[in-house]
This record gives sequence, C-alpha cells and structure tokens, in this order.
Amino acid sequence: MASTKIRAHDVSNDITHSVHRLSNHSSPRVNSVVCAVDVEKKTVS
Repeated sequence: MASTKIRAHDVSNDITHSVHRLSNHSSPRVNSVVCAVDVEKKTVS
C-alpha cells in the first residue's frame, strides 16, 4: 500500500515538473493552474 502511495506521489511530481517546464514559456493562465496543482499536492501529502 505504501509503495503505491509513493508511486502516485512520484507521478504527480513528474506531472508538476513537466507543467512547470511548459509554463516557463506559456500564458499566465497555465501558471495559475500550476499553483492550484501545488496547493492540491500540499493538502494531499
């Protein structure tokens, strides 16, 4: 069970990193989505 949780967390981190990379040369709207994802991750973990 614990390993599954870690794997899911790693996946969400990977997604966040790729979104961050996209947002570096994208619109402010994407940045607000990134912020929302970060907040959601903090509440989950």
